Amino acid sequence: TDAMGRVVAFLDRPSRSWPLRLPVPLLVLQPDAAGVRITRAAATGRLRFGGPGWEFPSDGPLTLLAGKRPLLALTLADAEARFGL
Repeated sequence: TDAMGRVVAFLDRPSRSWPLRLPVPLLVLQPDAAGVRITRAAATGRLRFGGPGWEFPSDGPLTLLAGKRPLLALTLADAEARFGL
């Protein structure tokens, strides 16, 4: 939801997951006293097409996305994540 309590993102296009669990490397960026701390992470899960759709209000902070659709939407289903690798 946004600051006024309106829903701005939702799931609307589920599909079947691929049978293989795929590894996905990640970086987590966190602000700290010295600037930005970068932590390596990894996730594994089953990739599937579809996933987040959205409806952004035309007067909100993400107005440039109002009325648009994602070019490609992927979801990592049944994900497991490891941090601090």
